Amino acid sequence: MHVRSTLMALVAGFALTACGDSPQAAEYEQAAIAAGEQWLAYLDAGSYAASWDTAATLFKAGMTRDQWVATIENLHAQLGIPQGRELIAAKHTTSLPNAPAGDYVVIQYRVDLAQGSAVETLTMRLDADVWKASGYYIRPE
Repeated sequence: MHVRSTLMALVAGFALTACGDSPQAAEYEQAAIAAGEQWLAYLDAGSYAASWDTAATLFKAGMTRDQWVATIENLHAQLGIPQGRELIAAKHTTSLPNAPAGDYVVIQYRVDLAQGSAVETLTMRLDADVWKASGYYIRPE
């Protein structure tokens, strides 16, 4: 499926690899979760262009705004818009496959869809001292 492969390319990695459970990691995870939920609210509301506008530089380098809007519109047409979201895990790391070194938090949610459920993976990156989305992937269960 084209949408699936496109979204797979967006996520820098969805394996939850921890750098350690330091107090800073826990602080980063909480801040990234809060910022991530604000970003996901754009998707849930259908504000796809705004989600691209507020994403990390790394995310924007992966596709144009119009490409992102078309991709997420297609995805929501196929799967439906998430109706509920439950946090599974969030882990801080400083390295992900095929991504530059930096501070990342990989967050996974279980989401309810009209046609069942899925696992949603959101990668947040500390971008100019602000947590921003750098990758997004959703996989039906």
